[in-house]
Amino acid sequence: MIFRFFFWVLDLFYRRSHLGGKVPPSGPLVIVANHPNGLVDPIVVARVAGRPVKILGKEPVFRMPILGWLAKQVGAIPVYRPQDGHDTKLNRGAFDAVHAELAQGGAVLLFPEGISHNEPGLQKLKTGAARMALGAEALAGIPLGTKVVPVGVVYRSKTRFRSNLAVEIGEPVDVAPFVDVWNQNSKEGALALTNEIDIALREVMLDLERWEDFPILELATKILGDDCGHRVTHLRNLASQGKESFEKNPKKLLRLKERLAGFDSRLKQLGLSVEQLDAPCSPGRVAWFTVQNVVATLFGLPLAALGFLFWFPPTLLIVAALRIGKPEEDIVATVKVLGGCLFFPMWIGCSIWLSRAVFNLNSFHLFDYLMVFSFLGFSGIYGSFFFRRRREAWEEFMVLVRLLSMKRLRSYLTSERDSLLKELQGSLKTEA
Repeated sequence: MIFRFFFWVLDLFYRRSHLGGKVPPSGPLVIVANHPNGLVDPIVVARVAGRPVKILGKEPVFRMPILGWLAKQVGAIPVYRPQDGHDTKLNRGAFDAVHAELAQGGAVLLFPEGISHNEPGLQKLKTGAARMALGAEALAGIPLGTKVVPVGVVYRSKTRFRSNLAVEIGEPVDVAPFVDVWNQNSKEGALALTNEIDIALREVMLDLERWEDFPILELATKILGDDCGHRVTHLRNLASQGKESFEKNPKKLLRLKERLAGFDSRLKQLGLSVEQLDAPCSPGRVAWFTVQNVVATLFGLPLAALGFLFWFPPTLLIVAALRIGKPEEDIVATVKVLGGCLFFPMWIGCSIWLSRAVFNLNSFHLFDYLMVFSFLGFSGIYGSFFFRRRREAWEEFMVLVRLLSMKRLRSYLTSERDSLLKELQGSLKTEA
């Protein structure tokens, strides 16, 4: 029940896309995932698992107010880490709990990086996942058929309401081929399986060396054209191809990156995007675009303003909590989600009390309040979309105005883009 509530909250907060893959519906599983977003990641992965999972979490969480109670209620298993001041020998109980769960055909979820972080790529994996999976097989005495399932999680913007979230489930890694090595030398067996897990995880996530490479990579995908499915898939494929090309001819690829960075800088200075270079532009189009957006603003503003004004107080409390707590970026979304779960219900309760005490709406029944708050909830979500879309429309309007007055510059930028396209196609193995 608790999981289902948080599943609903996360599906409200993010626009989730499933890029493919499926968690096996039965059999012992160790589910592993990258860990960029604090306590949000376990809920996201448990959401797509499609079966009950036991989550391993760092021990300090179990001592926190509310969070500790929630962790115990869902049957989470505490892990004792050196960075938290614990002796790792205390993890014997965690290993026993995982072994028992796997022996019963259950699934456990852990994050082998061992930390939540804001780095662009996968961090060095700990061997805990491999040792748990191999230990369960060894203790059983008979083949359990344990598999390790990699899950990649990629956020467009971890902290923004209704931003995009992509999840991909990779091919399960069979533990059986590593059991003999484990029986002969447990350290070598664990390292061998961990290396296989590392490879499997990198295949389902966006793995970059530096954040500075991301805008260049994204620009390259736009120049090439997104013709291979989801944006994250395109970015990942291009990053992989780029690494291969760099190993073959690093100087050529570095020169290409410099050209892309310069082109990206020019576009940003002009407030343009690659897609807008081909946008049809004329005085009539600018006028029609203006009329469309003025009408949309006039009709949509009342509902958006209602949603904004009603939900402003609890939103302000969340902002205050962020400013006071100053959490790391990989924890901001966790604070927002948990703050929303706390402050929004409190605000609804206060609103009901005010409606009865101040406005004397004692004739309202449960169904009436459900209808009212459903409408207010819709207005809040619509308001978020409305104001974001109006900001984007203003930016598009300014672009159209600029394009009208810079035909020669636009022609130059289009030629530069086409030149970069040819060089990209010649440097990378793009998909047909």
